[in-house]
Amino acid sequence: MTLVNKDGVDIGEDLLKSGFCTTVKKSPRHLSELHTKYLEVQAQAKKQHLNLWRYGDITEDDDNEFGMNNEKSKN
Repeated sequence: MTLVNKDGVDIGEDLLKSGFCTTVKKSPRHLSELHTKYLEVQAQAKKQHLNLWRYGDITEDDDNEFGMNNEKSKN
């Protein structure tokens, strides 16, 4: 189930397409088709550097070479 406006436009997809939010990395199986669509529109916004993506990838990078401190690197 998705939230749509009075014109039938998927609000979540529209927000992702404009770069105003992000989607989760994994989704439940019953939402996999919708999630795939959301990941595609998010990738387009990212490629076009829209809003959240203006200066590049905002998602956490857990590579140790870039200075991230996670539980794995502490051991």
